[in-house]
Amino acid sequence: MPFYAYAIAEDSPLSWRYLIVFATRNVADEWWRAIQTAAANNVTGWSTVSRVTPQLYTHKPGTKQIRESIVEKGVASQLSSKIFFQLLNDRDGRLIDIIPTQFTKDHISGKPFYIRSQRDPTLYWKLYNNKEILLSRDDNPTVFLIELREPQKFSKPTVLIGSDDIVITAPSSSGRGKSVVTDDNGGLIVGVRPDVFKFDDLIDSFERVDSDGYLRIFKTDKNLGEVWELV
Repeated sequence: MPFYAYAIAEDSPLSWRYLIVFATRNVADEWWRAIQTAAANNVTGWSTVSRVTPQLYTHKPGTKQIRESIVEKGVASQLSSKIFFQLLNDRDGRLIDIIPTQFTKDHISGKPFYIRSQRDPTLYWKLYNNKEILLSRDDNPTVFLIELREPQKFSKPTVLIGSDDIVITAPSSSGRGKSVVTDDNGGLIVGVRPDVFKFDDLIDSFERVDSDGYLRIFKTDKNLGEVWELV
């Protein structure tokens, strides 16, 4: 599903406003990672682009035009077929395209999330007996911490993208919490040493399995699982 955002100019607020259309929300996050990486690598001008929310960015056209990100090598040219920028009318009473309201939970590394089924949003991941991760419909689902295995050296919080190596941690009353790992059969449990997952495993690599009347979650091969949402 297309994902939309605005870009406004910090140094020219009456003009240089853009509607950005991304092929998907994931593409939007990949594009922002490319911008952050270019800035961290001191590629000229890209440190002037800021992310206010998932659907609002700022840029400084006098230094760097944000639209150039998809044509400049070393930035986000690899995404040029998945993004386009539409220059909007200037201010002072002219029309502006209104983007649709979209569910946009910010996927920031190190933040807590509930994890639920997209197919059945009443089902949430829950830690049972301080051991197994099951699916539950009760009113007290478990909050999980999702973070990069190796933190990025960016000046601002890191938005997770599909290719990232992540670890998932369940809470503990005794401190840091326990890491989500797989048992010998692929079922999700908690342990001391974390398993490393890909962030996009939450899109297609975890499946539900009925086990003795309980819905357990298993790690499976890519494209065999269901979609899980972070809320």
